Parts: sequence; C-alpha cells; structure tokens
Amino acid sequence: MKRLVILISGRGSNMSAILDAVGDGRIDGEVMAVISNRTDAAGLALAADRGIATMASKMRSRPPSMRMRRT
Repeated sequence: MKRLVILISGRGSNMSAILDAVGDGRIDGEVMAVISNRTDAAGLALAADRGIATMASKMRSRPPSMRMRRT
C-alpha cells in the first residue's frame, strides 16, 4: 500500500476522485495529507471532513530566472 499526499489549489475535484478511488480499492493507497497553496481552498475542508490532515502554505514567488515569460 502506498502512502499518498495530494496537492490542491481549489475545490479539490481531482482530490475527491482520488479519495473515491482509494475508498473503493481502485488505488492501493492511503491518503496521509492534503496540501494547498491557498488557505481558502475549498478542498481543504472536504479533506478535513474525511479525517485527513491538511496544510496550507503560501508559496514564495519564484526568482526572476524561473518566471514564465510571455512572448
């Protein structure tokens, strides 16, 4: 069994699909935590309601050399 951590940024629709797949045995794993880059991400509440540890952390901005450039 794999230990999983899910990264989200919003509603958590993909997270919900993963949790459902773990719950019915399509994924052999256990979700250990859900992490978001937004403290207001709705998916964090969904994970907490299922008893999964959650964490939100604002990401620091990227250094100029790693920023995407528009052409």
